[in-house]
Amino acid sequence: MRTLSETIQEGIADYGYMNARIRAMKAQLLQPSDYDRLLAERDVETLKIRLKETPYAPDIQKAETQYPDPSQVINHALLENLARTTRKLQKIAGGDAARYLSILLARWDIHNIKTLLRGRIRGASDTEIEASFMPAGVLDPVRLKSLMVDKDPLKILDRLATWGISLPFVVGRDLNRMVREGKVEEMETYIDRSYFEWSLAQLNEQNPNEALLIHLLRRMIDIRNILASLVLIKVGTKPLGRIQYLEGGTLKRSVLRELENAETLEAAYEALQNTRYRKILEEKGIRSLGLVERALEWSILQEAYQMRFSDPLGIGIAIAYLFAKETEIMNIRTITYGLVFGLSKAEIREDLVFLTGS
Repeated sequence: MRTLSETIQEGIADYGYMNARIRAMKAQLLQPSDYDRLLAERDVETLKIRLKETPYAPDIQKAETQYPDPSQVINHALLENLARTTRKLQKIAGGDAARYLSILLARWDIHNIKTLLRGRIRGASDTEIEASFMPAGVLDPVRLKSLMVDKDPLKILDRLATWGISLPFVVGRDLNRMVREGKVEEMETYIDRSYFEWSLAQLNEQNPNEALLIHLLRRMIDIRNILASLVLIKVGTKPLGRIQYLEGGTLKRSVLRELENAETLEAAYEALQNTRYRKILEEKGIRSLGLVERALEWSILQEAYQMRFSDPLGIGIAIAYLFAKETEIMNIRTITYGLVFGLSKAEIREDLVFLTGS
């Protein structure tokens, strides 16, 4: 039987090994100069060729044998690369570290399920739906492709229920009713709430590693609550009685009550003046809700990336790498679809996220 000292040392060694491997993986991430070269391409076909000069080359070459359209080639190559990378990350982590990563990656499972159900309810095309997938959790590209076979959202839920995989929400009567009645907002709130309750219930703030995850999850809850309010106000609807705030965030109940009662964006921003989100809102103002949304989401990405400076024998380095990888995938997608829709280089660059610091 191991002594307590041996057990502690084993845990330290595991994190040391994991973080050494992750530093090597980080070296494969794209640099600002790489993005400059990608942005210089004139169309999606030449972008695809340029990506063959990056670590995405094997995935691009494989996707070329399956899809004729260059934008589909790039998208599916990115999906395969992300799924393979996250599987590798969990494999080298092991133990509690792998569990922590699974909690964070599960947020993409709920993103993908919401995207698919929403798309089917509203009649979106398969291409539109797939363009938003992020197969980083248990719903890998193979499972997502299987779910795409069904056009009826209720059959998608049936298929999920028979797989016996671990998901952070219950595929039961309530969810089926919401989907059957086409109540998209209610459905998404149910899935989001289930995910955050499931995640936070597994974590203890007294554990330094778990405290990092709790911090990120609470920030995600805040941003979800803020954006849900702003979207309603933007279309002239007072949030009171129309919104179900998620529990567990950092915003005080009094702030949420002010948001509920806000009738203008100015009033909503005023409600947030004494919170950590004040600076973001002041910088973006009320010119564009899209700009505010991106700024809020960027703030979480940046905080996660700064966790690489936390305990060198902790989960922070893995969290930072994971968010950096996800950001890279989203940036390449942004460039791809920017070229597809004819946006200028300046417009595309404005939508890219550059995580600061070395």
